Amino acid sequence: MANNVPIDFAKVKEQLTCKRVLMSEGWQAVSEFRDTVRGPCPLHRSRSKRSRSMALTGPVWYCHYCKRGGDVIDLWAEMRSLTLLEAAHDLVNRFCLRVQTFMYPGFGGKRDSARVQTPYPSRGKREADPKNLDKRV
Repeated sequence: MANNVPIDFAKVKEQLTCKRVLMSEGWQAVSEFRDTVRGPCPLHRSRSKRSRSMALTGPVWYCHYCKRGGDVIDLWAEMRSLTLLEAAHDLVNRFCLRVQTFMYPGFGGKRDSARVQTPYPSRGKREADPKNLDKRV
C-alpha cells in the first residue's frame, strides 16, 4: 500500500489502543487506576522506571512533562517522527490492521466516481465464463 494513499483514521483508532502500541515498544505501566494508566513517557525519554508523566485515559494519551497528547496515531507519529498519514500506514502494516484506503478521482481510480478499495483483494472468486468451464483450475 502506497504511503500517499488516504486511509480511514477512524478505523485505525478503533482497532488500536495507545497501551497496545506502547507495550509493543517495551513500555511498562507504573500505576493503573480506573481507566487511567500511568508510566514513563517515551517521547522525552523518561529515565526513571517510576516516572508517571504519561497518562493513558481511554483512547487518548497525555504527557504532563512534555505537555503533548493525542490519539494512537499522534503518539506513533511523535515516537517515529512521521507525518500522521505515514504513521497511520505504518501502524496498519505493523499491527496487520484491516482498514480501507480511499481512492479518489485523479488518484488512480475511475474517471468520475470516488470508490473505496480494500488493501486485501478477494481471493479465489472468478466470473462464470463458459469458455473456462472445461479447464481445470
